[in-house]
Parts: sequence; structure tokens; C-alpha cells
Amino acid sequence: MISERIKYFLPDLFIDLARYIKSRFSIVGKGKTLSKNKKCKNVYLNESVNILANGPSLSQEVQESLAGKKVIVMNDFYKSKLKDSFDIVACCYAEPKISIAFDESNINDIINNTSAKTYWFDISLSSSNIFENKPYAYFIAPGFEPNLYIKDNIDLSKSTLSYNTTASMAIMVAIYMGFKNISLHGFDHDWLANPKHMKHFYSDSKDSTDHWDKFSYHEQIKIADRIWSIYKKINQISKKQNISIINKSKNTFLDIFEIDN
Repeated sequence: MISERIKYFLPDLFIDLARYIKSRFSIVGKGKTLSKNKKCKNVYLNESVNILANGPSLSQEVQESLAGKKVIVMNDFYKSKLKDSFDIVACCYAEPKISIAFDESNINDIINNTSAKTYWFDISLSSSNIFENKPYAYFIAPGFEPNLYIKDNIDLSKSTLSYNTTASMAIMVAIYMGFKNISLHGFDHDWLANPKHMKHFYSDSKDSTDHWDKFSYHEQIKIADRIWSIYKKINQISKKQNISIINKSKNTFLDIFEIDN
């Protein structure tokens, strides 16, 4: 493909800059929307939180052990039988409008079936009618690739570090909210070991929004490389901020953060 040939001749810096410039257009006129996020900054300063991704390791036993605790959830967590057993401080959904995985009906399911104090979405969705009269909806503008992001913190009131998984967005939300101790559950991240479809704790069936198999294995490797690079930057930021991030997911492939399972 022509785009692949162009990338071959361009250094990574130019590709990252191109992504940044593209992101700038997405936030034109959205300053007020992003500024709203300041309401959530450090609201849980120095507290602890558990972030629940949807990997198979998030068993019912694990969920029962976290009942009553503060959690951040994502995407289709509402399919959990124990979804009402937690203090859900944030529910995240990172798919932008241009993503092949984007499904407006899925967002309605998430909002209507997840009892969360705040909901976080990609800035590309901020103009959607779905969020009319919904003051609990907040939006994030990813803009900087890891090597371009030079800040020592996460500021969601401005264009911030890029993400391409809801899991990385959720960690950024936790840091922005001021949590000091962050535990990760269900972060199996075994996509390269299961290239046909993404597995979840709530079902072995393939989700309608799962298009992972549309990518060649080589493309999946490239996507995973970017995901890990973003996690690496988040880990660097967390260490500078004295924030503890522990991955407690059983059989996880995500080794950027300290593992304790």
C-alpha cells in the first residue's frame, strides 16, 4: 500500500507529528468540553482503586473479592453478574467514531446498564446526541504519541497522551483522579496468543464489536507494539508521581507494570 511505503521513508518522529496535527483538528472548539474534566482532578487524592478490564482472568471469584471497593470499569463490564456490587467511580469507552469497533448502540447499553459516577469517552463522540443532558459524561482528547509526550503527569483537561485501548485510557483516568494505589485486574492482554478473537470474562463467544481478526498477524504485532509503548510511558509517569500500579491479572502478558498474581 502507498501509505505503508510512505511510512517506510518517514522517521517515526514525522509519523508522530502527523498524528498530533490530526488530533489538533479534533479538538477545535472543544476547549470548554475538555475544561469540564477539571471537576474530576484529584477528587480521590491518595486513595486506592481497582481497574477492571474484561479479560478472562476477571473471574467471579476475583470480582467477589473486590465487592464494595472503588473500581474503574470499561466497555461491556455491565455484562458482569456482580456489576452492582462495586463503587464504580468511572466507566470508560475509548473507541473513536472512526474505529471499526465503534457501535452507538453499544454506548447506550454501557450508559444504561452501568451505574457509574462518571463516564469517559473519546473526544470524537462529544457532539453526539447520545450525551445530551448527561452531565456525568466526560471526554478525553488523545494527541501525543509516547515519545512526544514530555509531561510528568496526566492532564485530561487538554490534549493528552494517546491511547488505543480502553484499558490504557482507564489508567490515565485513575491517575488524573488522584489515586495513589492502582491495581489492575482482567488485564490479560493475550491478543497475540489469540489472534482470532478477543476473549472476555463474561463469554467465550466473539463480541459483535470485535474485529481483531480483520488485521493480519503482522498488523496485530504493530498494534500491540504501540499499546505497549503507551503503557511504558504511563508507567514512567506513575513512577515520577510516586503512584503504585500493580498488575494482579492471572497469566497476564502485560509485563510493563509490576506483576503480583
